[in-house]
Amino acid sequence: MNDKANLQAELRAVREELVHRNLSNRVTSNASLLCPPIDVEFARLTCLTNEQLKQHEERLVRDLQDIEIENPRQLYRPTDNDEPVESK
Repeated sequence: MNDKANLQAELRAVREELVHRNLSNRVTSNASLLCPPIDVEFARLTCLTNEQLKQHEERLVRDLQDIEIENPRQLYRPTDNDEPVESK
């Protein structure tokens, strides 16, 4: 698999884990039937908190966007949280 496919697979696993936790919190009798089994490769995601999973999801989305960038100079763009750096 290439980097993009790996990131997409991990992003899918993070989102599935969040859905699984959401369904588990609702205490439905058929919740386990609705969720696919956890992939062994991504079992480590179960150790993360919901907040950590959401942050990881955001990073994966940014990484996927970075892969799509053709001009390498665009990779080093400031994020919303970063202040612009003054050049000397």
